[in-house]
Parts: sequence; C-alpha cells; structure tokens
Amino acid sequence: MGGELSVISEKGKGSEFIVSIPNVELAESITEIEHRNYPAITSYHFNPARILIVDDIPYNRDYLESFLSRWSFTIDTAINGEDALKKIEQHQPDLIIMDLKMPVMGGLEASQLIRSDDRFKHIPIIAVTASALKDDKAQSSILTDYTISKPIYLEHLIFIIAQYLD
Repeated sequence: MGGELSVISEKGKGSEFIVSIPNVELAESITEIEHRNYPAITSYHFNPARILIVDDIPYNRDYLESFLSRWSFTIDTAINGEDALKKIEQHQPDLIIMDLKMPVMGGLEASQLIRSDDRFKHIPIIAVTASALKDDKAQSSILTDYTISKPIYLEHLIFIIAQYLD
C-alpha cells in the first residue's frame, strides 16, 4: 500500500509503533465518536426484544451479550452469516448486530440475503467493522441501517439500538 512502519523503542520504557499509509481516507475519526455526549447507559429502558449478535470471534459475542443482558433482551448468537440466516429462520430477531468480516459468509453477503427476503428485510441491521476505510463503510451503508467501527463504544452502540427498538 506504499506505507511506512517505524518504531521508537527505549529499554525499560516501552515501544511506539508508527504506521503511515498515504492516500487512505478514514470514514470517521475515533476521537469524534469518543467525544459525543450520549445519554448515560443507565437511562435506557427497553421493551422485551430479541437481538441476534453475529460475530466469528467468541469474545466479541460474549462482550456484547454481557453488556446487553442488563435489559430485557433475548440474545441469540451466530458465528457467521450462514449461521445467522438459519437463526433468523428459527427465531426472527427484532434487531441484528452483524460483523462484516467473517469466514464462511460475511456480514455484507448475509445482509444482502436478508434484505432480499420479504419476511426479514424490515429487520434493522447494525453493522460492526474493524475497517475504518470510507469505501467499506459506504458499501455497508447500502445494505445495513447503521455501521459502527471497532472498537465499539458501548454508549454509542446503545444509543443506536435505541433508535430502532422501543
């Protein structure tokens, strides 16, 4: 990608790694998200709802499930897009949190199949991605309702969930 990698290291103090990649436009600045004034997490109250968390990394699923368990949500999980489609058939969720990059079937392909099915196309999909590239965000915005960059700030996530659930 024509970039550079450098390191500044001092014994006993640590190391600083610097990655520079020219001509890559960021979709959103992390500091921009951190400084928004979201309502306190404790201020949210939801009616019972079913949420499907789709991520191939167990820690990510567990993290989100643990956070969302404070509300009256029924949480289902899936390990990839193909698994998600089966879970949606079994128990239609009220909202889907979908990682975009997964083996077997990624989130974009799964979202496209969900959107093409009249039974499920109304389900809000919150995309989650580690990519901060503008093109990736643009592609996901066509098939999903909202895209959140990793790392996920829980105040941001619950604010977005509140936009789609009562």
